[in-house]
Amino acid sequence: MRSTISILLLLSSFSCLAATNEADLRLLLVTVATDPTDGYDRFIKSANRFGYDVKVVGMGQEWRGGDVAKYAGGGHKINLLVDALAPHRNDAGLVIMFTDSYDVVLAGGPSEVLAKFGEFNSKLVVSAEGFCWPDRSLANQYPKVTLGKRYLCSGGYIGSAPVIYEALTSSKVGDLDDDQLFFTKLYLDKDFRSKHNMRLDHRSHIFQNLHGAEDDVEVKFDENRAYAENIIYSTKPLVLHGNAPKGKLKINQLGNYVPDQWNLESGCLTCDGDMITFGEKSEAEYPEVLITIFITKPVPFFKQFLSRLDNLNYPKSRLNIRIYSLTDHHDKAIQAWIETKSQPVDVILNHETEAEARNDAVNHCIAVSCSYYFSLDADVVLTNPDTLIYLIKQNRSFLAPALTKHDKLWSNFWGALSDDGFYARSNDYISIVKGERRGIWNIPYVAHVYLIKGSLLTRHSPRFDDSNFDPDMAFCQFLRNKGVFMFVTNRADFGRLLETDDYETTHLHNDMYEVMRNPPDWEAVYIHSNYSKNLDRNTTVAQPCPDRSEER
Repeated sequence: MRSTISILLLLSSFSCLAATNEADLRLLLVTVATDPTDGYDRFIKSANRFGYDVKVVGMGQEWRGGDVAKYAGGGHKINLLVDALAPHRNDAGLVIMFTDSYDVVLAGGPSEVLAKFGEFNSKLVVSAEGFCWPDRSLANQYPKVTLGKRYLCSGGYIGSAPVIYEALTSSKVGDLDDDQLFFTKLYLDKDFRSKHNMRLDHRSHIFQNLHGAEDDVEVKFDENRAYAENIIYSTKPLVLHGNAPKGKLKINQLGNYVPDQWNLESGCLTCDGDMITFGEKSEAEYPEVLITIFITKPVPFFKQFLSRLDNLNYPKSRLNIRIYSLTDHHDKAIQAWIETKSQPVDVILNHETEAEARNDAVNHCIAVSCSYYFSLDADVVLTNPDTLIYLIKQNRSFLAPALTKHDKLWSNFWGALSDDGFYARSNDYISIVKGERRGIWNIPYVAHVYLIKGSLLTRHSPRFDDSNFDPDMAFCQFLRNKGVFMFVTNRADFGRLLETDDYETTHLHNDMYEVMRNPPDWEAVYIHSNYSKNLDRNTTVAQPCPDRSEER
């Protein structure tokens, strides 16, 4: 009995000591990033949201770890970390958490991380996934697990500073060697694993890798807060990692909500941050905008399209317009419109393909150093004259207004992609299209109309030509591969898209036959604006004056 009490007292003392030590621990968040991409900016903002102490390693340096999106590599990451963490190698009171940054969003704070790390009773915890990569032959050497992901992913790990440094310096690695294979061999080393009780986060208590687990994670709402939950293990991971192409699409969607981006009560919580204000700026101080109009086929109500372009609330002296037409159907209307302009309008008619025309427009923007590039297809109906100034004020590198076809869910953006790169419906697509959720959304595809900062075009020189895709899909794929975030906003109502399929051009008045396909546009042209009032019983219908001569 006495021995049992002694053991309990000893365990109690160890428990108190562990609690005290845990309370004294400090957390340092470390990442490697050589380029300030959109993903890196998102990562830093999420870290700042929770007050992390962040150490960024490698910024501005040349990346020598190879193209890890295409093949194994990333050893340069380890070599950068060895130099950067050397000053901390003997700091037993410091816990270091490493994560990637370009495709990572933090969903919880330092205290939560330290608490969950303490529950592992380990000196080194590494994230887990469902694939043994890059060497599948090592799969059978992994310890078996009854529930959870079995294999190591080096995109996230946490441990005491001395152990992290010991792991990083356990063997030499070349810059082009694979960092995940490096950590895999450490984990499969039974002596090292036993020495530090090295463990994997099999059920995503801290780290959630999305590769192969995209459907395992959902956005949930708790009162006025959005959070990510692994619905398989009922855990709320604190680090969301969008590894692999589909994982990157998923992290972009999750990043629309967490951390503290959007909730059911207040809607978008960050949409008004970093906005551009024009205030009392003179006309000459407005940024110059290159508007490129693309007419790829005959479209109805084209004259009205040009009139709406005239009605944009933006200084006309700061607009440069180029028209790319792949059809001669609207040539007369274009010429008549140009004759009313005081500013010159460039009309380009000699391109054989849509991709060539769009490439030329981008190249022209780069050549003239345009501040903004506003791409506008002729099937776009911008009923909001403030659209252009609204998009500029939001201060995004790439932003499009959300548009739909009349009474349809067909829009100018996609919320997700299928495995072969085509349309897939995200779980929030309908809510966004219907305006039930309003905000600014990171999406994988957009077309028809968008605003791009000229600096983005200059940096990346995007292309529209790809033999596997239509020009718009090729363009979006190019930007996704470069890590560029494409945003669409439905915070305001901007207009709609025309239905242009089966548009007939054989009639004297072609638009007259669009009553069924495009009723709002047909009514605006052919029906008097006050017509509906005549259907109200209380309305006095105006009558023609009687012929007074008959009274005589």
